[in-house]
Amino acid sequence: MHQVCALRWCTVSLLIIATLLSMVVLPAALAAEPTPTPAVAAARDENLAGPLIGLSLAMASSALAVGIALGLRRRIDEIGEEGDAHRQE
Repeated sequence: MHQVCALRWCTVSLLIIATLLSMVVLPAALAAEPTPTPAVAAARDENLAGPLIGLSLAMASSALAVGIALGLRRRIDEIGEEGDAHRQE
């Protein structure tokens, strides 16, 4: 039977932490550019806030969904193997 390696919760939490850290590092990298006029800087910050938050939430939710799906798949395989063992006896 096909064996699936499920992500452990610590791996999923590390993926979420990496996503949150990227949210901190990305604005700092953007701030290293030459500072434009205050009106342009305010417009750019307003334009980037929504997409960055949306992207990070999408990454975190997809990492969580993959972890749950792989965990369920592993549990289904374990239940199937238990049933096969009982039938053979």
